[in-house]
Amino acid sequence: MEYEISELGRSLAPLFAILTEWAEANLDKVERARHDYDTDLTR
Repeated sequence: MEYEISELGRSLAPLFAILTEWAEANLDKVERARHDYDTDLTR
């Protein structure tokens, strides 16, 4: 069986591209926030 994304699904491609750009631009901040959360002993 083969699957193929629909035209409706393809219409999301520009949004995913923007999300990818944001994630790449903010990766350091996200990793720092994760580290801070994981090492917060007051939680």
